[in-house]
Amino acid sequence: MRKVITIVLFLLTYFLGFGQNDLKIEMKVDAFNGDTMFFTSWIALHPAIRSYGKTMMKFAALRNKERKSKILHIRVLTSSLTSVLKDSELLIKTTEGHVIKLTALDDYTGSLESAGTYSLGLRTYSIESTYLIDDINMERLALKRIEAVRLTTTDGNLDATPQNDKFTDNFRLGVNKFYTFMKYKK
Repeated sequence: MRKVITIVLFLLTYFLGFGQNDLKIEMKVDAFNGDTMFFTSWIALHPAIRSYGKTMMKFAALRNKERKSKILHIRVLTSSLTSVLKDSELLIKTTEGHVIKLTALDDYTGSLESAGTYSLGLRTYSIESTYLIDDINMERLALKRIEAVRLTTTDGNLDATPQNDKFTDNFRLGVNKFYTFMKYKK
C-alpha cells in the first residue's frame, strides 16, 4: 500500500509540475480595423512566491494587411517606483554569450497595479515595457537558454537571472511554441 501511495504522489507531482508550464496563445481581432493580435500568457523566470526582482515576459504578434510585427512585453517587480524611457535598452544574454539588444517602444512608468503588497507589509512595484523583436532574435530566444536580463530604467539597471534551469527551459519552450505557431500562421 505504501508503494502505491508513493507512486501516486510521484505521478501527481510530475503531472502538476509540468501542467503549469503550458503556454497559452490567444487571438483577438480588432472590431474597427480588422487587425489580428496574437498574444501569450506570462512566462516567469522565477517562482511565483518571489517578490523583488521577479521577471516575467510575454509575446504578442500583430498581423494586418500592411505589416507583421512581433512584440516582447516584460514585467519586473521592484522595491521602488521607476520608469523606462522610450529607446531605453533591454538586454537579454544567452548562455552562449550572445546579447540580444532591444529598444523600448515608448515611455513606461511603474505601478502597484500588477504587483501588490506582499507579506511583512513590503510594497512591491511593477514596471512593464514593450519592445519590437525580429525573427532572428525570436529564434535565438527559442533555441538558447537565458543567462541574464537587464532592463535599463531611469534609476539604473534592473538585472535578473533565471531561478534555475527549469525556468529557463520553460521560457525557451514557451518562446519556441509561439515562434513556431506564428511562423506557420497565415
